[in-house]
Amino acid sequence: MAASLLVLLLGTVAIFVSMSTGEATGVHSSQAGPATAILKSHRDLADETSVLFSGLSIILIGVFALPQVLKQKETRLFSTVLPLAYLALYSVGIVFLANTTHTGARLVHEYGVHSAVCVTGGLSALGQHVVSR
Repeated sequence: MAASLLVLLLGTVAIFVSMSTGEATGVHSSQAGPATAILKSHRDLADETSVLFSGLSIILIGVFALPQVLKQKETRLFSTVLPLAYLALYSVGIVFLANTTHTGARLVHEYGVHSAVCVTGGLSALGQHVVSR
């Protein structure tokens, strides 16, 4: 279970890193019209997703710490019920994350919104040449 907490915390940090790169791209984007509405939706979803996964991280820390704080031995409540309840909450987070990535993919693939590095940099992160539109 400690590994799951570590992965969740790393993923939550990655959400904040991707938000900062997305904000930088949004500032330099010259797209107008329908892309602006999608960009606003993507930004709102990203904000909600970051708050949700931050909360999920705190809840999972609580699920780990609760038995030690209450000084109780592990019971069915701590070993099964709380992790299953957490899993139900986590599935809501996955839906938010999927919607956020979908709107981000629409910005890139339908409207051609790219970061300034991709448009002018010549090589993308995958090592493929990026052609400006």
